[in-house]
Amino acid sequence: MKLVRSTIGYMFAGMIVMSVWGGVIEGLGTIGGILAGFLIIGVMWFLNHHLGLVYHGPQSGFVDLGMGVGFTGIFRDMWISILGDGNINALTDSLPTIAFVVIGALIGGYLAAMVERDLNKDAEVNG
Repeated sequence: MKLVRSTIGYMFAGMIVMSVWGGVIEGLGTIGGILAGFLIIGVMWFLNHHLGLVYHGPQSGFVDLGMGVGFTGIFRDMWISILGDGNINALTDSLPTIAFVVIGALIGGYLAAMVERDLNKDAEVNG
């Protein structure tokens, strides 16, 4: 159930961002983008993390709303494209970006593990 609950929370955040953000920016420009960032992401953070819609275990890696919003945008556009004209260009066009995000995540995870290992070594020496 936690997976379903988290999926719904991330999907809800992604749909709100993809549906509302552009309209706010068109209406208010740069200030609208800043306001949308605080209001939309703030409300979604409150629902997902403060109220606990998205589950994070005590030792789990914390992936915030960016991944959920990104995947929701990719799959929303893919389904719009498939239902509209029958092609999957939205998905295939996003594959290079997804590949670079995965590479960056692997590098970031490796560096985070190295930093944590070094911090633990310092704590053993000092404490």
